[in-house]
Amino acid sequence: MTVPPRDGAAQALAERAGRPLGALTVAEALPTDAAERTALVSPDTSREAVADLLRRPGVIACLVRAMGKSNEPPIGIITHADLLYRM
Repeated sequence: MTVPPRDGAAQALAERAGRPLGALTVAEALPTDAAERTALVSPDTSREAVADLLRRPGVIACLVRAMGKSNEPPIGIITHADLLYRM
């Protein structure tokens, strides 16, 4: 299932590249500032620390990694909705 991007940026990118939207990779569709919009945490990070990170301007998610290091594969993601409804 293809979900249309909310602002059409990925669709416009696909059209400029002459490719269907479904042919774009995730890396191609991500905004250039995607890495700056996430914070890294470990599984033992406190709820308060996660809340503080998500309050930072521009931060939309926390990637959970085993030791909180960027060279590890992510094991989860925490968004504002998770903080409000699950934590």
